[in-house]
Amino acid sequence: MGKIIEYRAVMGDHPDQLTHCVNSLLKEGFQPLGGICATNKEDQPYVLQAMVKYQELSN
Repeated sequence: MGKIIEYRAVMGDHPDQLTHCVNSLLKEGFQPLGGICATNKEDQPYVLQAMVKYQELSN
């Protein structure tokens, strides 16, 4: 893999919402980096995923 050229952290308040966001970024060439993180803020659950885009390697 090449160098990371773009990073995004996506968040959803439900796993289905996060799945939709991750799938959209996958279509744009992003890849998940690590696992998901689940947390609560003021009794509101959130799930987060780091997404990165790698520089394409030329032959």
